[in-house]
Amino acid sequence: MLDRIEEFRRRRPRFTDEVVTLAHGAGGKASDALIGAVFVDAFANETLAPLADGAVLTLPSGEQVKGPLAHADDFVIALRDDSGWYRSFLRDRVKVELQDPLTPHRQLLDKLRQADVHNLFAYLESLK
Repeated sequence: MLDRIEEFRRRRPRFTDEVVTLAHGAGGKASDALIGAVFVDAFANETLAPLADGAVLTLPSGEQVKGPLAHADDFVIALRDDSGWYRSFLRDRVKVELQDPLTPHRQLLDKLRQADVHNLFAYLESLK
């Protein structure tokens, strides 16, 4: 029985809605289903393989929960744990440590001048 449960957890979400609604942009389960069923294969590449920023949440008990960030706002933070479960917590009751693999790249952008970015894109365009 546990094997069947684990198999079900590993399945990709199915997108059964006929239209995309505001709920799909809210960052919750509807967003997760839309991204997993429609966009993951279309935009698959090495950089996007993790699909999300990571998060480490420390609960009041001291237990740490790690996984890809599924939702974050001012009140709630949610992630998928190692077993694939969607877990959400009130943000003011847990310690949040976000792990964004693109942080060094964003910091580098702050060091570039507008002219540097222009020259980079002009060079890339010339390679076509």
